[in-house]
Amino acid sequence: MRDENEILAELNEFSSHSDFLIVLLYLVGENLNCSTDQLATRNFRALLNENEITFLFGLWLKNRHRQLTDKTDFKLKAKRVHKLMDNYHLTFLKHFPKPEEFENYHLEFRTNPASVRETVFYGP
Repeated sequence: MRDENEILAELNEFSSHSDFLIVLLYLVGENLNCSTDQLATRNFRALLNENEITFLFGLWLKNRHRQLTDKTDFKLKAKRVHKLMDNYHLTFLKHFPKPEEFENYHLEFRTNPASVRETVFYGP
């Protein structure tokens, strides 16, 4: 599993590209938009949520002044950014308490800073 700082460094690099806004808008379209007929069949676990998209917009705002150029197709970049966000989520989970280590796991989970951080970042 990759380190959280490595993933954030790569996301910062991507968000510095001059076409990152196009990548973001593509991700919004792919992950947040669908018709009512598609709602029942979408796998929401495989999609980026609103908080993740907002986080990426924040990275873009922070790094857009750099305007790095890259000739990679924006759809390939979007796929890579999505994968990085999936890996970023896994970095949260590795700090969760293990159920077998605690008699009162639910209390430990609710008071563990890592699980609270994950819940706030990924919760609705």
